[in-house]
Amino acid sequence: MVNSTLIMSIITGMRVSDISQKAIANLRWKDSAMTAPVSPVTPSILKRNVETKTLSRRGSKSRPMQDVGSVETSANNQKGELVMSFCRTLLVPKRGHGADDLIAAGEKQI
Repeated sequence: MVNSTLIMSIITGMRVSDISQKAIANLRWKDSAMTAPVSPVTPSILKRNVETKTLSRRGSKSRPMQDVGSVETSANNQKGELVMSFCRTLLVPKRGHGADDLIAAGEKQI
């Protein structure tokens, strides 16, 4: 069997390009559930069977140029059985205030 924290790291890494690449920080992890054992073959199968959905997004109370968002990620094995799920809360820049946006607009980064 494969260590569950390794699987959580692999799943999180697989979602970087579409979920957290531009995130400023991971603020909270909660409701993690390891619902089935993972064999050494499963991590390669997970690539096709990981889904993340946005739960919420709101403006940050203390950082006016940033939002706080929550997402839920779940992963299934090759049989379609849920093997892991977890929720994360992220701090993300508001539209137009990310590093890429500022560079494109010609503003200096601080």
